Amino acid sequence: MLSMKTLLKKMGPNGAGELLRAITFVGDGVGCYETFDVRPDGRRWTDDEHFRFCMEYGMTSGDGALSHGEGFTFHEDGLIIDAAWWWDSDGTLGFRITEDGKEILAITNHDCKLDHEWENAKKLSLGEIRKRYDGFSPSFKTPLLNPNPLFR
Repeated sequence: MLSMKTLLKKMGPNGAGELLRAITFVGDGVGCYETFDVRPDGRRWTDDEHFRFCMEYGMTSGDGALSHGEGFTFHEDGLIIDAAWWWDSDGTLGFRITEDGKEILAITNHDCKLDHEWENAKKLSLGEIRKRYDGFSPSFKTPLLNPNPLFR
């Protein structure tokens, strides 16, 4: 039997994204589009955690809006699965898989109603984040609860 880690690596971004979507969203319909019901064993993120993840993986767009979405952490087959979504006019869904503190997979889909738009995602460095969001207003760079340490 293949482990979840091996299976995710063999499937490519589209297969891995749809597998992760299927194990994350438990409601009927396309997860992150028709349903936002997630498995009950996840830990819901704070607004700060969600905002930081979305910025680190380039999931945000637009100016003047705070994070419209949620994030959760699940455990599956010895892996930590982070799932987050962000909505502006389209939905973006992202997953990060870690094992023993090391990232083994990160993927995003910037039109999450589709099952074939998954791509590998790279965590942006602090310099890349600052460059990407340099023209954005200060309110966009601040999560709801605390100033975002990424921009200190």
